[in-house]
Amino acid sequence: MRPYEERLLAHARAVRARGASLPPGELPPADILDSWVRCAELGLDLSGPPREVVVEAPELRERRDRVSLVRGLAQAELETLMQQIAGSNFLLAFADHEGVILDLYTDNRFATSSSDAGILCGSHWAERVCGTNGLGTALALGRPVAVSGLEHYFAKYSSIACTASPIRDAHGTVVGVLDAASYFESRQRHTQALLHMATMHIENVLLVRQMRGAVVLALHPRAEFLS
Repeated sequence: MRPYEERLLAHARAVRARGASLPPGELPPADILDSWVRCAELGLDLSGPPREVVVEAPELRERRDRVSLVRGLAQAELETLMQQIAGSNFLLAFADHEGVILDLYTDNRFATSSSDAGILCGSHWAERVCGTNGLGTALALGRPVAVSGLEHYFAKYSSIACTASPIRDAHGTVVGVLDAASYFESRQRHTQALLHMATMHIENVLLVRQMRGAVVLALHPRAEFLS
């Protein structure tokens, strides 16, 4: 982390560069400002469109094969989430640790326009490609994050609200990320909590499977939750 004064100056420069494209009301959280600074330092042109990087089908298959275990667990969780937030103009995604989307689940209303934003299987959503966004920024921070509307680095994504949560294996390594996106106007506050719960469940299963040769000690103040 850069010194406090230097960080504030970097934030001020990022805010000045955005001008009229700032979110209404108060300034966004420090995590968003930090991301804007990173994107500017990466040379991303705020005034231009974001790059659209999509891997070819053979590479997409290879990426899916490399994370087959966590991908299978993520698919099960996303299918459950689909039922919980059905009809709310949503998109759910699982991406690998580099930010490449491997699986997408959408309802019909969101699916009609999500491809226009470049949200499709094989698309690359790391910050260095798409700027500040839920999926890429969660990977950059290594923890859950929400990015809404004009908090995105590029105006192209200003109609979208997204929240994402990285998945860590038993050794603490990020092995993927879950993401949920919707139109900014129809975003739901409880989506982030549901996504975090899904991530925790995946991580718990990964822990048990990866530590089969070890003794796993489970502690809880209520015995009925130990299973």
